[in-house]
Amino acid sequence: STNWRDAVRQCLGTPSSAPKSPHEPRTREEGSPRGPVLVSPMRGREFFGAIYADKLKRNGQFSDQDVQLTELFCDFVALAYSRLVAIRSKRLAFEQLSTTLDTIRDGVISVDAAGIVTSFNSAAARMLRVDADEILGRSLESAPELKPLIQILISTLRVDSALIKLQHGSFVVTARPIRSDRRPRGVVATLVELDRAQRIAQRVTATRPRYLFADIVGDSQSVQTAIHMARQASSVNATVLITGESGTGKEVFAQAIHTGGPRSSEMFVGVNCAAVPRELLEAELFGYERGAFTGARTEGNQGKFEMAGRGTLLLDEIGDMPLDMQAKLLRVLQERVVVRLGGSQERHVEARVIATTHRNLDALVEAGRFRHDLLYRLRVLHVHLPPLRDRGEDAILLAESFLQRFAREQGKKVRSFSPPVEKALMDCAWPGNVRQLANVIEREVSLLDGDSHTLPALQSPLEGTAATPDPGGDAPLDDPEDTPGRIVPLAEVERRAYLRALNLSAGSVPKAALALGVSKVTFYSKLRSWGMHPKDHN
Repeated sequence: STNWRDAVRQCLGTPSSAPKSPHEPRTREEGSPRGPVLVSPMRGREFFGAIYADKLKRNGQFSDQDVQLTELFCDFVALAYSRLVAIRSKRLAFEQLSTTLDTIRDGVISVDAAGIVTSFNSAAARMLRVDADEILGRSLESAPELKPLIQILISTLRVDSALIKLQHGSFVVTARPIRSDRRPRGVVATLVELDRAQRIAQRVTATRPRYLFADIVGDSQSVQTAIHMARQASSVNATVLITGESGTGKEVFAQAIHTGGPRSSEMFVGVNCAAVPRELLEAELFGYERGAFTGARTEGNQGKFEMAGRGTLLLDEIGDMPLDMQAKLLRVLQERVVVRLGGSQERHVEARVIATTHRNLDALVEAGRFRHDLLYRLRVLHVHLPPLRDRGEDAILLAESFLQRFAREQGKKVRSFSPPVEKALMDCAWPGNVRQLANVIEREVSLLDGDSHTLPALQSPLEGTAATPDPGGDAPLDDPEDTPGRIVPLAEVERRAYLRALNLSAGSVPKAALALGVSKVTFYSKLRSWGMHPKDHN
């Protein structure tokens, strides 16, 4: 009852119009009391009640002893009930705490002032490979394999993200003291596996993919076909190969496939296979263990496959990967496990792989410079991006998109092109494709007066005014002398000379550099400045 007076009224009851059977016990509901009545209130934790008694004989009387015994009985009942409620609440709180600890992914350990383990969740048992039932209630020192953990907890009660190394892994430990009456009564410590801590840090600090399918501009049939294939690829986990000339937007499509699929909330990690030195590529992709090589981090390091987690790994310029690395990559794609450099433990990986290249992989397979089995594994789904010169009026659509973006970024008012500018943009072959177009528009917006609403003319001549084949192809390049009546800029003459030398040398950079009398470093630098990837035929 809500109070003891209500309890008394319930005990007294009201007269009942329906008589009970003589064989049934008599209750107060059957009528008015037939003698003196004694009601003693009973108050306990979370309840109110009363004890009711009356004399069946009319001449009966309650003594002072009866009253005292009744009150004492009420106190005992209330105390017993309150203890039952407290025990039940304590048991419920303990069960809730135990369930909460077991649902935490981090390991949680608590010990009292004597070093006795008072709690040990299942995550800690899994990480430390200790049976929780065997260590609960015992000293932490009874497990000698946990000596580094014991030492750090004994040395100081407060620990902030300390790294400890045990026989079966490295862990990040954080500990706080348990205090009562301003005195330490023990310590609570949390453990996080180092690999997981690194993944969390990388997820927080990593750059998120910027591009969506909505960011891809183009109405031509070839681009729409590529977008359709990419959308299908985004909904499945199969490996995707994206091909196309340099500057056609391969990474844009790769990011759109990631952001348009179920893995969009996971990591997107990219590695340029052509930019990483051969000696470091294996460590970059698969990671390395402690002491694997000179200069390695003391705790080892996870590779890009592990870093990507359940997200997406972009292997950019896969055609430049060395043959020995191709064999190792093939095994990872088939078995879905990696072995760190200098280690022996296999680690399961779940990252979805997207590979891109500007090279003709079928030709590389015929030349013996790319594994055919790896090509089949990579080309489960194939998205080919056409060059900008084959996309018709997409050049104008892209130019308008870039114009609006750069004008907004630079605070300019320009919003359109004059007809001569549109014609020049349409007539250009764009050897650097979309990347070159973006650079041209950014340059023109930067040089334009801030009050202009229309781009009247191009401040600098365009490179590739004729349909120049891609330097990676086999078609001959035109000489400057082949265009009568036109003065060719010196920069264009130099570019054509480099590309012709490369073409006549069958793609061999050393031979082309020797023929021009320049170093290989200079030759590579020139190609990169034009937005092209060198073809290394060594």
